[in-house]
Amino acid sequence: MFSVKGINRRTNFEGVTMEDLFTWKGPRAKARRNDPRTSLEAADSVKRIRESQQVILEVLLAHSAGLTDEQIFACLRPGTFSPSGARSRRHELVERGLVKDSERRERTKSGRQTIVWVAL
Repeated sequence: MFSVKGINRRTNFEGVTMEDLFTWKGPRAKARRNDPRTSLEAADSVKRIRESQQVILEVLLAHSAGLTDEQIFACLRPGTFSPSGARSRRHELVERGLVKDSERRERTKSGRQTIVWVAL
């Protein structure tokens, strides 16, 4: 089970209910053309976001102004995600149309420009 600092997981955010998160019918899961038919069928059957994706989405929903990947990671309970794991889950949410680039940029701790992500 994953948890997020300071967020009640049963809370609705700005009209998005937990049911919406689990019944959203976004883009299909991916499978390679040469995968067995069962893999293709399994990819087609994926309709819900995973719990790990939900944790990242809840963090972004709780911060309506948006967060960088570095800031998202800082909001997570230590040990639940690696920085690359948190980025991967955020990227999956972008692909599903639940998170987008705010078109704003902030600097990371190392001084580089980075995207500020927002939940839709």
